[in-house]
Amino acid sequence: MLTLIYLLILALAVASWARLSWRRLRLGLIAAVVATSVTLGAFPWDLVPVDRAATLTQFAVLLAAILYALARSRASGGVKLGFVMRPFTLGLLAVGVLMAAATAFSPAPGYGVTKTALFWARSVVPYLVLGLLGPWGEREVRVAVVTLLVTSALMGLRMIDAYDQSGERVAFANLYSIAAGRIAGIGVTAALVYLLYMPVRSVRRLLAIVAVLALGAVGLGLSGSRGPVAASLTAVLALGSVLTLRGRVWLRVALRTCLAVALVASYALAIGIPLTPSQVAPGVARIVQRSMTLGANRSDMGRLERYRVAVDAFVASDFLGVGTGGFAALYAAERGSEETRDYPHNFLLEAAAELGVVGLALVVGLVVSGVAAALWVARRQPGKHAVLLSAMPIYGAANALFSYDLAGNYQMWIFLGLLVLVRAGLGRELRWAERADRGLAAALGS
Repeated sequence: MLTLIYLLILALAVASWARLSWRRLRLGLIAAVVATSVTLGAFPWDLVPVDRAATLTQFAVLLAAILYALARSRASGGVKLGFVMRPFTLGLLAVGVLMAAATAFSPAPGYGVTKTALFWARSVVPYLVLGLLGPWGEREVRVAVVTLLVTSALMGLRMIDAYDQSGERVAFANLYSIAAGRIAGIGVTAALVYLLYMPVRSVRRLLAIVAVLALGAVGLGLSGSRGPVAASLTAVLALGSVLTLRGRVWLRVALRTCLAVALVASYALAIGIPLTPSQVAPGVARIVQRSMTLGANRSDMGRLERYRVAVDAFVASDFLGVGTGGFAALYAAERGSEETRDYPHNFLLEAAAELGVVGLALVVGLVVSGVAAALWVARRQPGKHAVLLSAMPIYGAANALFSYDLAGNYQMWIFLGLLVLVRAGLGRELRWAERADRGLAAALGS
């Protein structure tokens, strides 16, 4: 039954996307790029009888978007590449070039080349394509947010439907549990921001948001991963502090929280999620157990050991780094084991250990600029879709502090860059609106 619901929602989503693309091809391409570059795992690629169907689809979408941008440039008389000269774009390109150059002196060049190629293919190119599809205003932001919400809900449904328990972790149709949890966490984060901080203007929209939250929350519980849970809470709380909520507003937030819990529970029962508490419990128990034994459990002890090796490598290399992928060789030598594609599970320590102080400075600068753009957008677009999107860079950066390498944290890089693009686009719209208001005031005054 749940499989039919999943396929029905997927069919409706694809039909809506096709309609949008027919009317506004650029907006349709934006939705396609966001879906295939950020939440690719939400789709049932295991049902497609083609090898590497997901990767081929992502590259096909990116190619189609590039061809559209080139065709649009010919019609308008030039390619709009102003975003390329922005500090964020130059910094991201510099990180990619530095990673490629650092493979020359890496003790694990094979892993370094692979990591660099994935960084360019899954982070740099999608960001550049989204820049080519600009400018980014309210319509574009709305399309991106709706795409993230729908695909996150699909991910939650897929996790429930493809549930296959195997020990303390579960597998979801050949998708790694952390990757699945991160996609589900995107919807949870956006839904919480909407329920807690935004005005509710439509009952239908409220029910849709609650559905996303319910499916995403169950998905997070099934994943057994602390990272997306902590990242989601970090993003929601950080955004709340920036929105300067106080007094009666916090009372409204508390009441909405209780309402959200009740609605989520009711919705989960209404759609008949075919999971018993004993099935969801292993993942939730793992999250609670790892959180209560912070720093003392096997997972955290492994991370702490990797942190130490990364810091030692950074210092021993005279702060120049050991080369892209080099941490894997050093960690294997430290343990006396066979070399694998290992990483520090913290993108800042990874940048320091492998790319040195230059790479660390570039990465920190990119994160600061992207998060600053997100906070700027949140403050100046209260009650709009941009507020939901502004939580994503914080969510992505918090996730990157816990797991995956620089290339594997592509969601963070895309979200950081996207908010830089959104700030530029919305800033332009706000300036135009201010000029129009001043012109109108001057005309009325005269």
